[in-house]
Amino acid sequence: MKELCALSSDALRDLFEIWDYICSDSREAADRVEAELLDKCASLAQMPGQGHRRPDYTKANVLFFRSTLI
Repeated sequence: MKELCALSSDALRDLFEIWDYICSDSREAADRVEAELLDKCASLAQMPGQGHRRPDYTKANVLFFRSTLI
C-alpha cells in the first residue's frame, strides 16, 4: 500500500513513548492503540477536515473525532 503520510521524528518518538507506556500493561493493547493512531493519520492525510467542532471545550479552530478504542 502506498504511504499516505510521513510522521516527523518528534511524532514517531511520541508514538513510541505512548506504545511503550501502554505496553508495560499489555503489548496487545499497545499494538491496537498504535494501529489506530497510524490508521487515523493515514485517513486524515487522505481526507483532511474530518471531525467536528467542540465549542464547549475550546474556541480554537480544531476538530475532534471519536476513537474506536473507547
